[in-house]
Amino acid sequence: MLEKFKSQTEKLGRRIDTCVIIYDLEGLSIQKHFIPKGVKAIIEMVKVFEENFPEILEMVYIVNVPGVFDLAYNIVKPFLNDVTRKKVVPISGAPQVCHERLRELIEPSELPACYGGTFVPEDGDVSCDSLLVSSALVPRAMYMSAKVPVSEDSETLTVARRSSAQLEIAVTKPNCKLWWGFASEQYDIAYSVLFKPEQQAGVKQHAAQMEEIVPSKRVDSHQNFEEGSTTCAKMGVYVVRFDNTYSWTKSKVVHYLTRLEVASDEQEEAELGAAAASACADDAS
Repeated sequence: MLEKFKSQTEKLGRRIDTCVIIYDLEGLSIQKHFIPKGVKAIIEMVKVFEENFPEILEMVYIVNVPGVFDLAYNIVKPFLNDVTRKKVVPISGAPQVCHERLRELIEPSELPACYGGTFVPEDGDVSCDSLLVSSALVPRAMYMSAKVPVSEDSETLTVARRSSAQLEIAVTKPNCKLWWGFASEQYDIAYSVLFKPEQQAGVKQHAAQMEEIVPSKRVDSHQNFEEGSTTCAKMGVYVVRFDNTYSWTKSKVVHYLTRLEVASDEQEEAELGAAAASACADDAS
């Protein structure tokens, strides 16, 4: 890509250091592809650019958009940051409509002829096949294992379809650090971390009845080991809740580990001293 920037800079006599990506979804269908996963793949590609080459990616235009894609994209759109949201532009409609819109957004001399522009590669092929990076089926030999490796010390539970499961961790000293890690088999799952008073230990409650510590999120723990931690500011019962209520047909098998690191007396004294100093400063103000 950098070589392309250099050649274009020399050709045009001005600095060229950004690119525009056209993502062609021709042939994408709900029968052959799981549309939300397709949307996620595009968003992840944009994030790779934003996190590693923030100044290079100008825009991403998505063409030949199936109707169901718009629905899926509108679901994930509110969760995108402003920069990513502004750089991803789906263009719906017939090919002529897409081409006309692309000509408004991209200089026609730089736009491949197959997308309504006037640029034709050196081989003279107006379909511009040599410029397209086409997708293909991944050979089975390259498939990753469906099972994420977990520790032999892990425990296992099954979360039934349309159900949830809760792990309770009793915290008897303030400022302990709670760590959790888990992997699921074959399918994703949602989880959250909640808090309830010691008196409610052993009593299963609805999530809405407990204090939220870590908001619920759905994770691909069947592909990657999911882990996190939080500082337990107060004593009571912390609940790691696995949520499978969204699944109508699939139970989820989860392998998990939890660890509670108790704060030492010295740490507690230091933290109490810092809290007292903060309180004094607040009073003084």
